[in-house]
Amino acid sequence: MIQIKWLENRKMQLLFLLIITLIIILLPTIIRILHFKEIILPGDAIYYDIRIAEDIHSNNLLANDELVFTQTNYLFNPIHYLYMLFFIIMPPNIAIFLLTLFFSLFSIYLLYKIMETLAIEDNYKIITLILYILSPIFISSTIFISKFTLGILLFLLLVYLVILNKNSIIINVAIISLAILLFYISFPFLLFTIIFLFFYSILAKTSIKKPIIICAIIISIILLLHQIPISKQFTQLPERTIYSNIFQETISDLGSIIGFGIFSLLLFSVGLYVLWKKSYITKRQMMLIFVMLIITYYFSEGKYLLNILVCIIAATAFIYLLEKQWELSLIKEISLFILILGVIFSGLSTVARITIVSPSLNEYNAVRFLQQQYNNQDINSKGYVLSYYKYGHILQSIPGNNNNNNKIPVFLDTRSYESSNYFDQFTIANEIFYSRDIRKTTQLLSQSQIKYIFITPAMKSGLVWKKENQGLLFLLKNSERFKNIYNNNSIEIWEFS
Repeated sequence: MIQIKWLENRKMQLLFLLIITLIIILLPTIIRILHFKEIILPGDAIYYDIRIAEDIHSNNLLANDELVFTQTNYLFNPIHYLYMLFFIIMPPNIAIFLLTLFFSLFSIYLLYKIMETLAIEDNYKIITLILYILSPIFISSTIFISKFTLGILLFLLLVYLVILNKNSIIINVAIISLAILLFYISFPFLLFTIIFLFFYSILAKTSIKKPIIICAIIISIILLLHQIPISKQFTQLPERTIYSNIFQETISDLGSIIGFGIFSLLLFSVGLYVLWKKSYITKRQMMLIFVMLIITYYFSEGKYLLNILVCIIAATAFIYLLEKQWELSLIKEISLFILILGVIFSGLSTVARITIVSPSLNEYNAVRFLQQQYNNQDINSKGYVLSYYKYGHILQSIPGNNNNNNKIPVFLDTRSYESSNYFDQFTIANEIFYSRDIRKTTQLLSQSQIKYIFITPAMKSGLVWKKENQGLLFLLKNSERFKNIYNNNSIEIWEFS
Protein backbone atom coordinates (compact mmCIF):
# COMPACT_ATOMS: atom_id res chain seq x y z
CA MET A 1 0.00 0.00 0.00
CA ILE A 2 1.35 3.39 -1.02
CA GLN A 3 1.16 5.75 1.92
CA ILE A 4 0.67 9.51 1.77
CA LYS A 5 2.88 10.45 4.71
CA TRP A 6 1.69 13.98 5.34
CA LEU A 7 -1.95 12.81 5.37
CA GLU A 8 -1.46 10.20 8.07
CA ASN A 9 -2.43 12.77 10.69
CA ARG A 10 -6.20 12.94 11.18
CA LYS A 11 -6.23 16.75 11.53
CA MET A 12 -4.27 17.12 8.29
CA GLN A 13 -6.73 14.84 6.51
CA LEU A 14 -9.71 16.91 7.63
CA LEU A 15 -7.95 20.19 6.82
CA PHE A 16 -7.06 18.93 3.34
CA LEU A 17 -10.66 17.85 2.66
CA LEU A 18 -11.99 21.10 4.12
CA ILE A 19 -9.87 23.18 1.74
CA ILE A 20 -10.94 21.20 -1.34
CA THR A 21 -14.62 21.38 -0.33
CA LEU A 22 -14.49 25.12 0.27
CA ILE A 23 -12.84 25.73 -3.10
CA ILE A 24 -15.47 23.70 -4.94
CA ILE A 25 -18.39 25.33 -3.09
CA LEU A 26 -17.15 28.92 -3.14
CA LEU A 27 -15.78 29.03 -6.69
CA PRO A 28 -19.09 29.32 -8.61
CA THR A 29 -20.52 31.69 -5.99
CA ILE A 30 -17.48 33.97 -6.18
CA ILE A 31 -17.58 33.97 -9.99
CA ARG A 32 -21.28 34.91 -9.99
CA ILE A 33 -20.72 37.67 -7.42
CA LEU A 34 -17.83 39.11 -9.47
CA HIS A 35 -19.95 38.98 -12.62
CA PHE A 36 -23.29 40.19 -11.21
CA LYS A 37 -21.92 42.43 -8.41
CA GLU A 38 -24.41 40.85 -5.99
CA ILE A 39 -25.48 37.43 -4.70
CA ILE A 40 -27.93 35.93 -7.20
CA LEU A 41 -28.62 32.33 -6.25
CA PRO A 42 -28.53 29.90 -9.21
CA GLY A 43 -31.45 27.69 -10.23
CA ASP A 44 -35.18 28.08 -9.83
CA ALA A 45 -36.07 25.64 -7.02
CA ILE A 46 -34.32 27.69 -4.33
CA TYR A 47 -36.60 30.66 -5.07
CA TYR A 48 -39.63 28.49 -4.39
CA ASP A 49 -38.09 27.36 -1.09
CA ILE A 50 -37.34 30.96 -0.09
CA ARG A 51 -40.86 32.12 -0.92
CA ILE A 52 -42.51 29.27 1.00
CA ALA A 53 -40.23 29.84 4.02
CA GLU A 54 -41.15 33.54 4.03
CA ASP A 55 -44.80 32.59 3.67
CA ILE A 56 -44.56 30.24 6.67
CA HIS A 57 -43.02 33.03 8.73
CA SER A 58 -45.69 35.58 7.82
CA ASN A 59 -48.68 33.19 8.12
CA ASN A 60 -48.19 31.74 11.61
CA LEU A 61 -46.25 28.63 10.50
CA LEU A 62 -48.73 27.83 7.72
CA ALA A 63 -47.87 27.81 4.03
CA ASN A 64 -49.83 27.98 0.80
CA ASP A 65 -48.86 27.81 -2.84
CA GLU A 66 -51.33 30.17 -4.47
CA LEU A 67 -49.07 32.01 -6.90
CA VAL A 68 -49.68 29.60 -9.76
CA PHE A 69 -52.75 29.12 -11.95
CA THR A 70 -52.88 25.39 -11.15
CA GLN A 71 -53.15 26.17 -7.42
CA THR A 72 -50.92 23.34 -6.25
CA ASN A 73 -51.26 22.21 -2.65
CA TYR A 74 -48.29 22.72 -0.38
CA LEU A 75 -46.50 19.49 0.56
CA PHE A 76 -44.79 19.59 3.95
CA ASN A 77 -41.02 19.90 3.71
CA PRO A 78 -38.92 20.33 6.89
CA ILE A 79 -36.28 22.38 5.07
CA HIS A 80 -38.74 25.29 4.67
CA TYR A 81 -39.13 25.55 8.44
CA LEU A 82 -35.35 25.42 8.84
CA TYR A 83 -35.01 28.26 6.32
CA MET A 84 -37.67 30.23 8.16
CA LEU A 85 -35.66 30.15 11.40
CA PHE A 86 -32.59 31.53 9.64
CA PHE A 87 -34.56 34.16 7.69
CA ILE A 88 -35.66 35.67 11.02
CA ILE A 89 -32.09 36.73 11.82
CA MET A 90 -30.51 37.33 8.40
CA PRO A 91 -31.36 38.02 4.72
CA PRO A 92 -32.35 34.93 2.68
CA ASN A 93 -29.35 35.07 0.34
CA ILE A 94 -26.87 35.13 3.24
CA ALA A 95 -28.78 32.43 5.12
CA ILE A 96 -28.82 30.11 2.10
CA PHE A 97 -25.11 30.68 1.51
CA LEU A 98 -24.22 29.80 5.13
CA LEU A 99 -26.51 26.75 5.14
CA THR A 100 -24.85 25.58 1.94
CA LEU A 101 -21.47 25.66 3.64
CA PHE A 102 -22.79 23.88 6.74
CA PHE A 103 -24.64 21.11 4.86
CA SER A 104 -21.67 20.43 2.59
CA LEU A 105 -18.92 20.45 5.20
CA PHE A 106 -20.92 18.43 7.71
CA SER A 107 -21.78 15.85 5.00
CA ILE A 108 -18.09 15.42 4.17
CA TYR A 109 -17.26 15.12 7.88
CA LEU A 110 -19.95 12.46 8.40
CA LEU A 111 -18.76 10.45 5.40
CA TYR A 112 -15.24 10.68 6.82
CA LYS A 113 -16.47 9.49 10.24
CA ILE A 114 -18.40 6.60 8.67
CA MET A 115 -15.28 5.34 6.88
CA GLU A 116 -13.20 5.90 9.99
CA THR A 117 -15.68 3.87 12.06
CA LEU A 118 -15.47 1.09 9.47
CA ALA A 119 -11.64 1.16 9.85
CA ILE A 120 -11.07 1.97 6.19
CA GLU A 121 -7.43 2.66 5.37
CA ASP A 122 -6.35 6.26 4.95
CA ASN A 123 -5.59 6.02 1.22
CA TYR A 124 -9.01 4.56 0.42
CA LYS A 125 -10.66 7.09 2.70
CA ILE A 126 -8.96 10.17 1.23
CA ILE A 127 -9.34 9.10 -2.41
CA THR A 128 -13.02 8.24 -1.89
CA LEU A 129 -13.70 11.64 -0.35
CA ILE A 130 -11.77 13.49 -3.06
CA LEU A 131 -13.73 11.66 -5.77
CA TYR A 132 -16.93 12.48 -3.93
CA ILE A 133 -16.10 16.18 -3.47
CA LEU A 134 -15.19 16.48 -7.17
CA SER A 135 -18.25 14.53 -8.34
CA PRO A 136 -20.77 16.60 -10.35
CA ILE A 137 -23.67 15.33 -8.23
CA PHE A 138 -22.11 16.55 -4.97
CA ILE A 139 -21.23 19.90 -6.56
CA SER A 140 -24.79 20.30 -7.88
CA SER A 141 -26.32 19.33 -4.53
CA THR A 142 -24.26 21.97 -2.71
CA ILE A 143 -24.69 24.81 -5.19
CA PHE A 144 -28.34 24.09 -6.04
CA ILE A 145 -29.19 23.72 -2.35
CA SER A 146 -32.50 21.92 -1.89
CA LYS A 147 -34.27 19.33 0.20
CA PHE A 148 -31.94 16.74 -1.34
CA THR A 149 -28.90 18.55 0.08
CA LEU A 150 -30.43 18.19 3.53
CA GLY A 151 -31.49 14.65 2.63
CA ILE A 152 -27.88 13.60 1.96
CA LEU A 153 -26.86 14.99 5.34
CA LEU A 154 -29.67 13.15 7.16
CA PHE A 155 -28.91 9.95 5.23
CA LEU A 156 -25.24 10.03 6.25
CA LEU A 157 -26.17 10.81 9.85
CA LEU A 158 -28.63 7.89 9.92
CA VAL A 159 -26.06 5.49 8.42
CA TYR A 160 -23.45 6.67 10.91
CA LEU A 161 -25.77 6.03 13.86
CA VAL A 162 -26.63 2.58 12.50
CA ILE A 163 -23.03 1.44 12.00
CA LEU A 164 -22.16 2.59 15.53
CA ASN A 165 -24.30 -0.41 16.47
CA LYS A 166 -25.04 0.86 19.96
CA ASN A 167 -28.22 -0.32 21.62
CA SER A 168 -29.22 3.03 23.10
CA ILE A 169 -32.67 4.54 23.48
CA ILE A 170 -31.35 7.94 22.40
CA ILE A 171 -29.78 6.51 19.24
CA ASN A 172 -32.92 4.52 18.38
CA VAL A 173 -35.08 7.64 18.82
CA ALA A 174 -32.63 9.58 16.64
CA ILE A 175 -32.82 6.89 13.92
CA ILE A 176 -36.63 7.00 14.01
CA SER A 177 -36.62 10.82 13.81
CA LEU A 178 -34.17 10.82 10.88
CA ALA A 179 -36.24 8.20 9.05
CA ILE A 180 -39.39 10.33 9.44
CA LEU A 181 -37.58 13.44 8.17
CA LEU A 182 -36.19 11.48 5.19
CA PHE A 183 -39.69 10.27 4.40
CA TYR A 184 -41.03 13.82 4.19
CA ILE A 185 -37.99 15.07 2.28
CA SER A 186 -38.14 12.31 -0.33
CA PHE A 187 -39.80 8.92 -0.13
CA PRO A 188 -37.32 7.41 -2.64
CA PHE A 189 -34.52 8.71 -0.38
CA LEU A 190 -35.82 6.59 2.49
CA LEU A 191 -36.22 3.54 0.23
CA PHE A 192 -32.66 3.91 -1.05
CA THR A 193 -31.50 4.27 2.55
CA ILE A 194 -33.08 0.95 3.48
CA ILE A 195 -31.57 -0.73 0.39
CA PHE A 196 -28.19 0.78 1.24
CA LEU A 197 -28.35 -0.56 4.80
CA PHE A 198 -29.33 -4.02 3.56
CA PHE A 199 -26.42 -3.94 1.12
CA TYR A 200 -24.04 -2.88 3.89
CA SER A 201 -25.25 -5.66 6.19
CA ILE A 202 -24.51 -8.23 3.46
CA LEU A 203 -21.01 -6.91 2.72
CA ALA A 204 -20.09 -6.37 6.37
CA LYS A 205 -21.72 -9.68 7.37
CA THR A 206 -23.40 -7.98 10.30
CA SER A 207 -26.99 -7.80 11.45
CA ILE A 208 -28.70 -4.40 11.34
CA LYS A 209 -32.24 -5.64 10.90
CA LYS A 210 -33.64 -3.63 13.80
CA PRO A 211 -33.14 -0.15 12.27
CA ILE A 212 -34.46 -1.41 8.93
CA ILE A 213 -37.56 -2.87 10.53
CA ILE A 214 -38.10 0.41 12.40
CA CYS A 215 -37.87 2.37 9.13
CA ALA A 216 -40.33 -0.02 7.44
CA ILE A 217 -42.82 0.37 10.31
CA ILE A 218 -42.50 4.16 10.07
CA ILE A 219 -43.36 4.08 6.37
CA SER A 220 -46.44 1.93 7.02
CA ILE A 221 -47.72 4.10 9.90
CA ILE A 222 -47.32 7.39 8.03
CA LEU A 223 -48.98 5.98 4.92
CA LEU A 224 -51.95 4.76 6.94
CA LEU A 225 -52.35 7.97 8.96
CA HIS A 226 -51.77 10.56 6.27
CA GLN A 227 -52.48 8.70 3.03
CA ILE A 228 -49.78 10.79 1.38
CA PRO A 229 -49.83 10.69 -2.44
CA ILE A 230 -46.36 9.16 -2.64
CA SER A 231 -46.38 9.02 -6.45
CA LYS A 232 -45.96 12.80 -6.54
CA GLN A 233 -42.51 12.47 -5.01
CA PHE A 234 -41.33 9.78 -7.43
CA THR A 235 -40.47 11.88 -10.47
CA GLN A 236 -40.24 15.43 -11.78
CA LEU A 237 -42.73 14.79 -14.59
CA PRO A 238 -42.30 17.97 -16.67
CA GLU A 239 -38.53 17.49 -16.83
CA ARG A 240 -38.70 13.99 -18.30
CA THR A 241 -40.25 12.29 -21.30
CA ILE A 242 -40.06 8.67 -22.42
CA TYR A 243 -37.95 9.83 -25.35
CA SER A 244 -35.17 11.36 -23.22
CA ASN A 245 -31.62 10.16 -23.81
CA ILE A 246 -30.51 7.90 -20.97
CA PHE A 247 -26.85 8.87 -21.43
CA GLN A 248 -27.59 12.61 -21.33
CA GLU A 249 -29.70 12.04 -18.22
CA THR A 250 -27.00 9.99 -16.48
CA ILE A 251 -23.61 11.45 -17.51
CA SER A 252 -22.73 14.99 -16.46
CA ASP A 253 -20.16 15.41 -19.24
CA LEU A 254 -23.01 15.05 -21.76
CA GLY A 255 -25.06 17.82 -20.14
CA SER A 256 -26.79 16.32 -17.10
CA ILE A 257 -26.77 18.59 -14.05
CA ILE A 258 -27.53 15.63 -11.77
CA GLY A 259 -25.26 13.09 -13.42
CA PHE A 260 -22.16 11.00 -12.85
CA GLY A 261 -18.77 11.96 -14.29
CA ILE A 262 -17.79 9.71 -17.18
CA PHE A 263 -14.35 8.99 -15.70
CA SER A 264 -15.91 8.18 -12.32
CA LEU A 265 -18.21 5.69 -14.08
CA LEU A 266 -15.18 4.20 -15.83
CA LEU A 267 -13.39 3.76 -12.50
CA PHE A 268 -16.64 2.45 -11.01
CA SER A 269 -16.84 -0.26 -13.68
CA VAL A 270 -13.20 -1.26 -13.09
CA GLY A 271 -13.85 -1.26 -9.34
CA LEU A 272 -16.79 -3.65 -9.71
CA TYR A 273 -14.62 -6.00 -11.74
CA VAL A 274 -11.84 -5.87 -9.12
CA LEU A 275 -14.25 -6.54 -6.25
CA TRP A 276 -15.83 -9.43 -8.15
CA LYS A 277 -12.46 -10.99 -9.06
CA LYS A 278 -11.38 -10.75 -5.42
CA SER A 279 -14.71 -12.30 -4.35
CA TYR A 280 -15.67 -9.31 -2.21
CA ILE A 281 -19.05 -9.12 -3.97
CA THR A 282 -21.10 -11.74 -5.78
CA LYS A 283 -22.82 -11.60 -9.15
CA ARG A 284 -26.18 -11.06 -7.40
CA GLN A 285 -24.82 -8.06 -5.53
CA MET A 286 -23.43 -6.66 -8.77
CA MET A 287 -26.84 -7.12 -10.37
CA LEU A 288 -28.41 -5.25 -7.43
CA ILE A 289 -26.04 -2.32 -8.02
CA PHE A 290 -26.89 -2.20 -11.73
CA VAL A 291 -30.61 -2.38 -10.94
CA MET A 292 -30.18 0.60 -8.59
CA LEU A 293 -28.43 2.48 -11.39
CA ILE A 294 -31.32 1.81 -13.73
CA ILE A 295 -33.86 2.84 -11.09
CA THR A 296 -32.16 6.22 -10.71
CA TYR A 297 -33.08 7.00 -14.34
CA TYR A 298 -36.73 7.02 -13.30
CA PHE A 299 -36.26 8.22 -9.72
CA SER A 300 -33.42 10.72 -10.10
CA GLU A 301 -33.30 11.41 -6.33
CA GLY A 302 -31.52 8.07 -5.96
CA LYS A 303 -28.48 9.46 -7.80
CA TYR A 304 -27.61 11.61 -4.80
CA LEU A 305 -27.20 8.55 -2.59
CA LEU A 306 -25.89 6.12 -5.22
CA ASN A 307 -23.14 8.65 -5.98
CA ILE A 308 -21.57 7.79 -2.61
CA LEU A 309 -21.41 4.09 -3.53
CA VAL A 310 -20.02 4.95 -6.98
CA CYS A 311 -17.21 6.99 -5.41
CA ILE A 312 -16.34 4.24 -2.91
CA ILE A 313 -16.05 1.60 -5.64
CA ALA A 314 -14.25 4.03 -7.98
CA ALA A 315 -11.67 4.64 -5.24
CA THR A 316 -11.12 0.87 -5.03
CA ALA A 317 -10.33 0.85 -8.76
CA PHE A 318 -7.96 3.81 -8.48
CA ILE A 319 -5.99 2.18 -5.64
CA TYR A 320 -5.89 -1.08 -7.62
CA LEU A 321 -4.45 0.69 -10.68
CA LEU A 322 -2.03 2.63 -8.49
CA GLU A 323 -0.65 -0.53 -6.86
CA LYS A 324 -0.73 -2.78 -9.90
CA GLN A 325 2.62 -3.61 -11.48
CA TRP A 326 2.70 -2.41 -15.08
CA GLU A 327 5.21 -3.58 -17.67
CA LEU A 328 5.76 0.02 -18.75
CA SER A 329 5.65 2.48 -15.87
CA LEU A 330 5.26 5.39 -18.30
CA ILE A 331 1.95 4.01 -19.60
CA LYS A 332 0.78 3.58 -16.00
CA GLU A 333 1.66 7.17 -15.12
CA ILE A 334 -0.02 8.55 -18.26
CA SER A 335 -3.16 6.47 -17.68
CA LEU A 336 -3.50 7.57 -14.06
CA PHE A 337 -2.78 11.17 -15.04
CA ILE A 338 -5.57 11.07 -17.66
CA LEU A 339 -7.99 9.58 -15.10
CA ILE A 340 -7.14 12.28 -12.56
CA LEU A 341 -7.55 15.04 -15.15
CA GLY A 342 -10.84 13.51 -16.27
CA VAL A 343 -12.28 13.49 -12.75
CA ILE A 344 -11.14 17.07 -12.16
CA PHE A 345 -12.51 18.18 -15.54
CA SER A 346 -15.95 16.67 -14.81
CA GLY A 347 -16.12 18.60 -11.55
CA LEU A 348 -14.87 21.90 -12.99
CA SER A 349 -17.15 21.66 -16.03
CA THR A 350 -20.10 21.35 -13.64
CA VAL A 351 -18.87 24.42 -11.76
CA ALA A 352 -18.56 26.32 -15.06
CA ARG A 353 -22.12 25.43 -16.11
CA ILE A 354 -23.49 26.47 -12.74
CA THR A 355 -21.92 29.92 -12.98
CA ILE A 356 -24.02 30.75 -16.07
CA VAL A 357 -27.29 29.08 -15.05
CA SER A 358 -30.49 31.12 -14.68
CA PRO A 359 -31.31 33.58 -13.35
CA SER A 360 -28.80 35.87 -15.03
CA LEU A 361 -28.48 39.50 -14.01
CA ASN A 362 -30.51 40.52 -17.09
CA GLU A 363 -33.32 38.12 -16.16
CA TYR A 364 -33.19 39.30 -12.57
CA ASN A 365 -33.56 42.94 -13.62
CA ALA A 366 -36.42 42.06 -15.97
CA VAL A 367 -38.29 40.30 -13.15
CA ARG A 368 -37.77 43.34 -10.92
CA PHE A 369 -39.28 45.53 -13.63
CA LEU A 370 -42.29 43.23 -13.85
CA GLN A 371 -42.61 43.38 -10.07
CA GLN A 372 -42.95 47.16 -10.33
CA GLN A 373 -45.72 46.73 -12.87
CA TYR A 374 -47.64 44.57 -10.40
CA ASN A 375 -47.03 46.97 -7.53
CA ASN A 376 -48.63 49.79 -9.55
CA GLN A 377 -51.82 47.84 -10.31
CA ASP A 378 -55.02 47.23 -8.44
CA ILE A 379 -55.06 43.72 -7.00
CA ASN A 380 -58.28 42.84 -8.86
CA SER A 381 -56.76 43.71 -12.26
CA LYS A 382 -53.72 41.51 -11.89
CA GLY A 383 -53.39 38.52 -14.19
CA TYR A 384 -50.97 35.64 -14.59
CA VAL A 385 -47.59 35.65 -16.31
CA LEU A 386 -46.95 33.11 -19.05
CA SER A 387 -43.38 31.92 -19.56
CA TYR A 388 -41.45 28.68 -19.80
CA TYR A 389 -42.34 26.71 -16.69
CA LYS A 390 -38.75 26.64 -15.38
CA TYR A 391 -38.87 30.42 -14.94
CA GLY A 392 -41.98 30.13 -12.75
CA HIS A 393 -40.37 30.23 -9.30
CA ILE A 394 -37.94 32.96 -10.33
CA LEU A 395 -40.87 35.12 -11.44
CA GLN A 396 -42.87 34.37 -8.29
CA SER A 397 -40.15 34.91 -5.75
CA ILE A 398 -38.73 38.41 -5.77
CA PRO A 399 -36.22 38.63 -2.87
CA GLY A 400 -36.90 41.16 -0.18
CA ASN A 401 -40.66 41.15 -0.53
CA ASN A 402 -42.55 38.66 1.63
CA ASN A 403 -46.00 40.00 0.84
CA ASN A 404 -47.73 37.55 -1.52
CA ASN A 405 -50.18 40.27 -2.62
CA ASN A 406 -47.29 42.02 -4.37
CA LYS A 407 -45.70 38.94 -5.87
CA ILE A 408 -46.08 37.71 -9.42
CA PRO A 409 -48.57 34.90 -10.09
CA VAL A 410 -47.57 32.58 -12.94
CA PHE A 411 -49.44 30.25 -15.25
CA LEU A 412 -47.04 27.31 -14.79
CA ASP A 413 -44.01 26.47 -12.66
CA THR A 414 -41.93 23.36 -12.02
CA ARG A 415 -44.34 22.12 -9.34
CA SER A 416 -47.48 22.47 -11.43
CA TYR A 417 -47.35 18.76 -12.26
CA GLU A 418 -48.61 18.07 -8.73
CA SER A 419 -51.98 19.53 -9.68
CA SER A 420 -54.71 17.28 -11.11
CA ASN A 421 -55.34 19.69 -13.99
CA TYR A 422 -51.66 20.09 -14.89
CA PHE A 423 -51.93 18.41 -18.29
CA ASP A 424 -54.78 20.70 -19.32
CA GLN A 425 -52.75 23.78 -18.40
CA PHE A 426 -49.62 22.42 -20.06
CA THR A 427 -51.60 21.82 -23.25
CA ILE A 428 -53.04 25.35 -23.15
CA ALA A 429 -49.55 26.84 -22.72
CA ASN A 430 -48.27 24.92 -25.74
CA GLU A 431 -51.25 25.98 -27.84
CA ILE A 432 -50.57 29.62 -26.95
CA PHE A 433 -46.86 29.30 -27.69
CA TYR A 434 -47.23 27.65 -31.09
CA SER A 435 -50.50 28.96 -32.53
CA ARG A 436 -50.65 31.68 -35.21
CA ASP A 437 -54.42 31.91 -34.97
CA ILE A 438 -55.00 35.29 -33.29
CA ARG A 439 -58.62 34.53 -32.39
CA LYS A 440 -57.77 31.19 -30.76
CA THR A 441 -54.71 32.60 -28.97
CA THR A 442 -56.47 35.67 -27.52
CA GLN A 443 -59.38 33.49 -26.41
CA LEU A 444 -57.01 31.14 -24.55
CA LEU A 445 -55.16 34.07 -22.98
CA SER A 446 -58.40 35.64 -21.78
CA GLN A 447 -59.81 32.40 -20.40
CA SER A 448 -56.54 31.69 -18.58
CA GLN A 449 -56.36 35.25 -17.15
CA ILE A 450 -52.89 35.77 -18.63
CA LYS A 451 -51.84 39.42 -18.65
CA TYR A 452 -48.07 39.29 -19.29
CA ILE A 453 -45.75 37.13 -21.39
CA PHE A 454 -42.13 36.83 -20.23
CA ILE A 455 -39.66 35.78 -22.95
CA THR A 456 -35.91 35.08 -22.61
CA PRO A 457 -33.25 34.52 -25.31
CA ALA A 458 -33.11 30.83 -24.39
CA MET A 459 -36.84 30.49 -25.09
CA LYS A 460 -36.32 31.92 -28.59
CA SER A 461 -33.30 29.69 -29.21
CA GLY A 462 -34.80 26.23 -28.82
CA LEU A 463 -36.18 26.11 -25.28
CA VAL A 464 -39.66 26.92 -26.63
CA TRP A 465 -39.39 28.13 -30.22
CA LYS A 466 -36.98 26.84 -32.85
CA LYS A 467 -37.66 29.39 -35.59
CA GLU A 468 -37.93 33.15 -35.76
CA ASN A 469 -41.54 34.37 -35.86
CA GLN A 470 -42.81 30.91 -34.91
CA GLY A 471 -46.26 30.80 -33.34
CA LEU A 472 -46.77 33.43 -30.63
CA LEU A 473 -43.59 35.29 -31.66
CA PHE A 474 -45.34 36.25 -34.90
CA LEU A 475 -48.58 37.33 -33.19
CA LEU A 476 -46.78 39.50 -30.62
CA LYS A 477 -45.39 41.71 -33.41
CA ASN A 478 -48.49 41.76 -35.57
CA SER A 479 -51.42 42.31 -33.24
CA GLU A 480 -52.59 45.42 -31.40
CA ARG A 481 -53.67 43.23 -28.48
CA PHE A 482 -50.01 42.93 -27.43
CA LYS A 483 -47.84 45.77 -26.15
CA ASN A 484 -44.09 45.46 -25.66
CA ILE A 485 -43.38 47.05 -22.26
CA TYR A 486 -39.82 45.77 -21.76
CA ASN A 487 -37.04 44.88 -24.20
CA ASN A 488 -33.52 44.82 -22.79
CA ASN A 489 -30.65 42.43 -23.56
CA SER A 490 -33.02 40.28 -25.67
CA ILE A 491 -35.43 39.77 -22.75
CA GLU A 492 -38.96 40.82 -23.64
CA ILE A 493 -42.09 41.39 -21.60
CA TRP A 494 -45.39 41.78 -23.45
CA GLU A 495 -48.67 42.97 -22.01
CA PHE A 496 -51.92 41.47 -23.28
CA SER A 497 -55.09 43.52 -23.20
